[in-house]
Amino acid sequence: MTIPEDLLGEIRADAAERGLSAYVAEALRCTRDRGRLTEPADRLQEEHGSVTEDEHAAALDGLDADSHGHKHAIDAVLAVIARRQKGQVTVFTPDVDDLEKPVPDAIVVKKV
Repeated sequence: MTIPEDLLGEIRADAAERGLSAYVAEALRCTRDRGRLTEPADRLQEEHGSVTEDEHAAALDGLDADSHGHKHAIDAVLAVIARRQKGQVTVFTPDVDDLEKPVPDAIVVKKV
């Protein structure tokens, strides 16, 4: 693997205590996970329409900065879709606590 020297210097400074290998591994996981979200996101956009700026901002607000982004990004997308539904909405999830944060109280969140 070849990394330009200027970028490598920045990465080493950012990686600090974690170390370069852990930093690169995390970056590769994020890239892989983002790619895995593309197909479902495209399908959801076709089915439910594009996300508005307000919905995008609300989803970002719902993300927990101290957690791993992929898991909470899925919760944020699910919260946007749940808010768009008409009538009584129930969302089933294995992580009730994570999903209750980004949805209003009118949406029922149940554990599966």
